[in-house]
Parts: sequence; C-alpha cells; structure tokens
Amino acid sequence: MKGVTEEDVVIDGQEELLWRLRALAGLRNTLGTRILAVGGPDAWAQPPGIVPKRVVDILEIRYPDGPL
Repeated sequence: MKGVTEEDVVIDGQEELLWRLRALAGLRNTLGTRILAVGGPDAWAQPPGIVPKRVVDILEIRYPDGPL
C-alpha cells in the first residue's frame, strides 16, 4: 500500500514477529519444490479433499490404517 512503511507496523512482542517471519521463510522455501506426502496430501487445517485439488503433481504413498 502506498504511504505505509515499517514505522506503521505494531507488534505485541518480538516472539510474534519471529513466528511470522519464520512462517514466511518456510512458505518461500517450499514454493516451487516437490513434497512427498506420506499418508496422503490432505491437511489438518482444510476440509478433506481440498488440498489434492490444489496440488499439481502428486506422488502418494499410502499406508494401511490401524496398528503396524
């Protein structure tokens, strides 16, 4: 946004800033890479079936349900 600088950012603590920067770094490091999804490509934060629709190239390795 025009007119917004780093001086306009307010945080409650250094820990909050640190986890946000780590999350951003993790996202940037995974974009454009291949991810092996052992057990399937679903995510705990999304409804079932959403993530596989958004993934372009999936190599699934399924494992049986229940005790090993």
